[in-house]
Amino acid sequence: MSEINFYAGTTGDDPELDTLLVRRHTESACRTGGTLALRPRDLNKDQCLIYLREN
Repeated sequence: MSEINFYAGTTGDDPELDTLLVRRHTESACRTGGTLALRPRDLNKDQCLIYLREN
């Protein structure tokens, strides 16, 4: 996992975004569709929650 995080954060066009996406998948075990379906209203900043919608 540390190697995946390292390469996600040091390569690509947007390493910061790549690192956040890898972390999101690692911590939530969501599928790609869940990430792509995210909307701003799905993020609860006060409680640090994400509403996942996966089919």
